[in-house]
Amino acid sequence: MITDFQKQPLLANTNMYLLDYFSTWHILTIFVLLLPITPLPGAQVDTSNNPVMSFNVNRYWDTRHKTSTTLQSGGDKGLSEEENKAFYFIRIGRLLEIIRAIHGENHHLSILDAGCGKGLFTNALRQCGYHVVGIDSSPTAIEYALEEFGGEFLVEDLTSYRHYQLFDVVICIDVLFHLVDDEQWRHAFCNLASACKSSGSFIFTDSLEQERREQGDYIVHRSREDYEQLIAGNGLRLRDFSGYKFGCNLNGFAVVTSVVWGEK
Repeated sequence: MITDFQKQPLLANTNMYLLDYFSTWHILTIFVLLLPITPLPGAQVDTSNNPVMSFNVNRYWDTRHKTSTTLQSGGDKGLSEEENKAFYFIRIGRLLEIIRAIHGENHHLSILDAGCGKGLFTNALRQCGYHVVGIDSSPTAIEYALEEFGGEFLVEDLTSYRHYQLFDVVICIDVLFHLVDDEQWRHAFCNLASACKSSGSFIFTDSLEQERREQGDYIVHRSREDYEQLIAGNGLRLRDFSGYKFGCNLNGFAVVTSVVWGEK
């Protein structure tokens, strides 16, 4: 016969066991609820409400290059053909001014045109004597550039491109804000910055506003602070920013150099 005195440790042990049992299941339940939901192979996932998941940047641009005119495919699709031509001439003129201001009258500079599209900027810079390589993720755009201009054009993704040389200048014109996924944007920026010589410059375009701004599902303008943190994290500095001053377009040229070289 079990006495009341003997029951006490037995009840205590039982209570401790039940407490451990329910605590374990409670923890497991929370853990399972926090796990990401992974769809089964072949399952259809609705990504229509998630712009990052639903937007495929490479597919978007290849389709746009197939269906748009030469100027509109890499320009502003809200502008007419004539306005896009003016927009193109203004940007190439400003770009040449910036390159000459930084690197002087050296016409033998090596330049990487990242996100070159159909090669209009690449070709214009070549005509000024520069040695330019154009890369783009769109096979359609690169095929056009090779047929129209020849020279070195490569189908490459900006995040995975492995440069075989370092360049005096890397340009990325109206491309980075189309990388809506933040990780893809960071990887592309860092990859392109690493393609510059220590005495080189990285020239990209965006609006560099105070706040992050999204337009539709294919444009994300990161803030100036976002860019400055990324630039500093790569041991670089933002040397200058100048707007296009074309209509109501807020974008402009940002010039990045190494910290040491930029202090010269």
